[in-house]
Amino acid sequence: MALTQGDIAFISFNADEDGWSLVTFVDIDPNTTIYFTNNEATSLTAFNTGESYFPFTSGIYFRIKHGNY
Repeated sequence: MALTQGDIAFISFNADEDGWSLVTFVDIDPNTTIYFTNNEATSLTAFNTGESYFPFTSGIYFRIKHGNY
């Protein structure tokens, strides 16, 4: 399943330690990779280049469930 705009949201950010938290509004399938970057958006569909990125993989054995727990 492909994630689309609005499926996840950042809920906190710590610039001192490069930390952040997010919430998902849809289930994320096992072995899904999401890429986060600090490239600046140049339009609604494009980013500049030259910055780093961080891949997050959900894992192969579990599904990340949305909702309240």
